[in-house]
Amino acid sequence: MTNSRLTEQQAICLSKAIELYMDAEGASPVHVIEELSSLAQQVIEQRFDRIIADLQEPDPSNEGSR
Repeated sequence: MTNSRLTEQQAICLSKAIELYMDAEGASPVHVIEELSSLAQQVIEQRFDRIIADLQEPDPSNEGSR
């Protein structure tokens, strides 16, 4: 079962990383889901911040038209 946005190799690597994390930390699947959700939220916020920053920058192509 893979997400259509992940290649098969990426899905295998992610699955193995999750297994290793669970083994090393003694983490439950619920804990892993919470950690992944937190990481995903951080990535979304960072991307959103970059988009907002890009939108707030003046467009250099409009600078000379004034």
